[in-house]
Amino acid sequence: MAQQNLKRKFEHVTFSPSINFEEFGLKFYQTIRKNNEQNTNIFLSPLSVALAMSMCANGAETKTLEQMLQTLHYSSLNELNQTVGQIMKSIILPTSENDHQQLKLKLANRLYGQQNYKLNDQYLSLLKQHYLTDIKLVDFENSLSSSTNTIVQEINQWVEKQTNHLIRNLLSSNDINRDTRLILINCIYFKGILTESISKIVIRK
Repeated sequence: MAQQNLKRKFEHVTFSPSINFEEFGLKFYQTIRKNNEQNTNIFLSPLSVALAMSMCANGAETKTLEQMLQTLHYSSLNELNQTVGQIMKSIILPTSENDHQQLKLKLANRLYGQQNYKLNDQYLSLLKQHYLTDIKLVDFENSLSSSTNTIVQEINQWVEKQTNHLIRNLLSSNDINRDTRLILINCIYFKGILTESISKIVIRK
């Protein structure tokens, strides 16, 4: 019964338009793997990187925009944003009392920007419409030690909440200074039960 509930939960999710992100993800993984000289385990989320780059791309122009679209394998911002919008809405899966313990999937974006910067209304609208987020304005420029810690604490609390308390203290006070102007954050939280359990024999440290 639980497996049937999970199947119905995913029936409305269609990721076919994100094939461009898949191509980006494969190349991204290949690059990381190529530079993995110590041959350690790799755990990453190409989608998180792609979404952060996509939010940046919407604020870019001319050659920079062209290069970012090329990297993400898209021909236009409109095409990119339409794909992101569909992904974001698909990730927000409906839950019921019967299956909410079986599967949890959450995707969240957040931007923190310098408070005295004038923000483009069209950009803010695109973030809200396609990325389901906005920009939280903070004071990086005039931050002293105490205010910097307040900003770091606020960001870390948001990340911890989005990841069900699994990611804590993402940033330290050393990650923010007076020259900081923008921080982009993407969080993906997933918890699910496997259809077939993995034998301990195939699990290696």
